Amino acid sequence: MDPLKALPRVQKLYAAAGGLAVFLVALLLLDWAGPVKATDLNTWWIPFVLAVVAGGYVVSEIFGFTLPISGLNASRAFGATFLVFFWTLMWFLEAPTRAIGAWLALVASLVAAVGAWLVSTD
Repeated sequence: MDPLKALPRVQKLYAAAGGLAVFLVALLLLDWAGPVKATDLNTWWIPFVLAVVAGGYVVSEIFGFTLPISGLNASRAFGATFLVFFWTLMWFLEAPTRAIGAWLALVASLVAAVGAWLVSTD
């Protein structure tokens, strides 16, 4: 049996929520390339919105309440976290230099995507 699949659902949700929270901190507060922050990029709002929507779903699942957004489920939250990871990876691969924020955002978005994928496959 796969050890990640054996985790309880709430622990998978914690992984996704933690990854998204760390990603948002790295996106908004840390340097990504020298003195350049992610908010200096033209498209920084795309992963921000996706991370907030996916994070809202994950937090609502953890606390057991429903959101007034119809059609938001675990597979769509996984899709949003995957797009966050993909955006981060594409920026990471194209950047000439990388600071701690870019590294942290890449790892955090990967953790969030894996956690959301594990939740969506339950």
